[in-house]
Amino acid sequence: MNKLSWWDRRAASQWLVKMECDPERHQAGLHRWMTAKEGRQHFYEKLSASVGSAASAAAIAPMHAEKRSVSAPEWRISLAAAAVTIVIAAVSAMTLFPAPTSHKNDGGDQLATKIGEVREVRLADGSVLILDTATRINVDLSAEQRVVNLERGRARFRIAHDAARPFIVRFGQNEITSPGTIFDVSYGNRAAVHLLEGHADVRVRSWRSSARAEQLFRLRPGEQLAFLDGQALSHSVMSARPADEQWVSGVKNVDDVPISEVITEANGYSTTQIVLADPELGSREIFGSVHIRDIEAVANAIAAFLEAKVDRSHPGKLIITK
Repeated sequence: MNKLSWWDRRAASQWLVKMECDPERHQAGLHRWMTAKEGRQHFYEKLSASVGSAASAAAIAPMHAEKRSVSAPEWRISLAAAAVTIVIAAVSAMTLFPAPTSHKNDGGDQLATKIGEVREVRLADGSVLILDTATRINVDLSAEQRVVNLERGRARFRIAHDAARPFIVRFGQNEITSPGTIFDVSYGNRAAVHLLEGHADVRVRSWRSSARAEQLFRLRPGEQLAFLDGQALSHSVMSARPADEQWVSGVKNVDDVPISEVITEANGYSTTQIVLADPELGSREIFGSVHIRDIEAVANAIAAFLEAKVDRSHPGKLIITK
């Protein structure tokens, strides 16, 4: 029997949780995954038995406790998910990334991060900014206003509430205004605003028939507005994927995401770049957990998923080839 990779073992745990939540929906997908590689079905069944034992043991308390309002399916799913976490933790320990480096900013100046650097900055008004890799901002805090200009990159804004001085984030011809909330802003080839808490107004400017047009959006928690800067198309607000807010921790959970997207994000944290020898493999969808800032770990995980190898013979490149 082939030795299973960490990625395969992690995938088995993901399938367990999916099957507990909605077995009819995921049965066919589970069957395809198990039969695609020798050893997967055996490991899945063994893990399922272990999780079943752990969940049964943990269920003793709910079964003998006083009647609760939580329905049986709800606590069974919670127990199964918890049991999966316990078993997987025993199978392989995960290395956590250190917290972002912290700095204090007392006034107005320019802040920038290098490739691979993630920095936390505390402003004089109590707001906290987390700057992602290759990000540059300008800060202007005064008694009259609080303004940040995001020139490029991505940042999380945890805004200290001040109704008299709304916090304004400008990116390109667009801006976000809020008295106090938490949101992410990305600005580069495309622009995106993801609201995590509170509310925020996003003013988007575009060019139509040589006349500047403007749209105003009010985002609610969990919503995301994404667009090409200056595009002539109407914009739309959508629910953000849970993984979209995980970049701060460095551990990214992907759920049926194209491999090309994972590679693009990982490459943004490193001068060494992952390259697919066959670009068509980039459309394959992948799920699991990966340390997105560890370029070697990402390359190894993708190679294991594709049953491929990593060619390290070219400086600055990790070429994934069959």
